[in-house]
Amino acid sequence: MTAARIFAIVVSGDVDLQRRGPTREQADRLLDQMAERFAQTDANDLLYQLESSRNYNPQPYLERIEAHLIAINTADDFVNPIDLGIMEREIKRVKHGRYVQHEPTGLGHSSGYDPNLWKGNLIELLGPAKK
Repeated sequence: MTAARIFAIVVSGDVDLQRRGPTREQADRLLDQMAERFAQTDANDLLYQLESSRNYNPQPYLERIEAHLIAINTADDFVNPIDLGIMEREIKRVKHGRYVQHEPTGLGHSSGYDPNLWKGNLIELLGPAKK
């Protein structure tokens, strides 16, 4: 449960957590609820997800990407922090790559679950055939 609480904090946005749990008691209750949801899933699934991303490093192969690609992030993503400048630097190595940074959503890394945020980018990516 402790690990699940920490995971919930990491992938959630601080603004959203504060909105949903503005007092200490409400925040504790919220984290307990979020952790309970994580705890009800197969722990091996979460371990697999974490392990598969722990050593993931596409950087040596970015020039090999031929597909049109849009990398999307939000300014409040704790997992992929924008202040490191990694995406801005590395996307230049992708032949048909483009980086889109959305304003903070308050949802942090979980912004990826909100299709309203990236729907327009997806429509652009899947639009008329690129040359």
